[in-house]
Amino acid sequence: MKHKDVPPRLLIVGMPRSGTTLVAENIAGAGLASIGPETDFYARYYWRIRSALHAGTRERVDLSREFRRDLDEFGYRAGEGLNCWSSPSDFLFRHLEQSLPKDVVVGEKTPKHAEWVLRALAEDERVRVVFLVRDPRDVLRSLDRVPWTTSSSARRVARWVHYARLADRVHHRYRQRALVVRFEDWVNATERWLRQVGLLLGTERMADGGVLLEASGRTFRSSSEPWKSKALQPTDSRRAFAWRAEPGPDTMAIGALAGPWLRRWDYATGTEPRFHTAWRAWSQLMLEGISLRSRASRFRALKQGG
Repeated sequence: MKHKDVPPRLLIVGMPRSGTTLVAENIAGAGLASIGPETDFYARYYWRIRSALHAGTRERVDLSREFRRDLDEFGYRAGEGLNCWSSPSDFLFRHLEQSLPKDVVVGEKTPKHAEWVLRALAEDERVRVVFLVRDPRDVLRSLDRVPWTTSSSARRVARWVHYARLADRVHHRYRQRALVVRFEDWVNATERWLRQVGLLLGTERMADGGVLLEASGRTFRSSSEPWKSKALQPTDSRRAFAWRAEPGPDTMAIGALAGPWLRRWDYATGTEPRFHTAWRAWSQLMLEGISLRSRASRFRALKQGG
């Protein structure tokens, strides 16, 4: 999306399987920002770039060239190496902006960047954030369907609580620069939330879909990430609270472990047990057992298939 002044920079974050790819596709399709595949930038480069801020020109250029090679692999058309930046976030977006017109809003969508988003907002006044929160019962079910899930169900619930806390902190500290939205609200009123994103970015929607990154044209690589293909389908409100159609044996346990954070994000149904020691211990053991059985069945399926 073209911008009158110096354009803002957009980060789309949330716990994995919270709907960040769908939201990125919606935002890019509405012409509000140009968004490419995930870069996993902050976890891989943040501290190295902080250290390089006071290094010599050669070290900065070498680091820039290394990241540029990563961008080539991710499907971006990266430009020349850079030797001047003010922060890790500035480093990221300067590279993403190189192959695009100067008045285009550039976005980056890596769910795990939620861990770094408070630093990004503090470092760069141009950064804007869309933070997705989704019902943990749907998140865990979605995680069960992807090949890269390795942690137990109990650890995933703990991770969801961590992300829910981060979203709460972002919402209260940066109300003017961050939009925290539940996935369920997004799929039920996509047009409304796209207008909110437009206000956040100081832009208006474009009917022609705006400018897309030439090398990708999508926010993910369908060949290596087929589990994200649903993001290309029309937005369907039935994806909200899908767990209610088939509540599983882990539903009560998730409610016990997630505790007050279900109520904070209006996910409580009123049937969850209170968050006390006995329920917590039982829930953790139950989820660990469910996770072990799930991984065992996966192993058997792979062994039979092989």
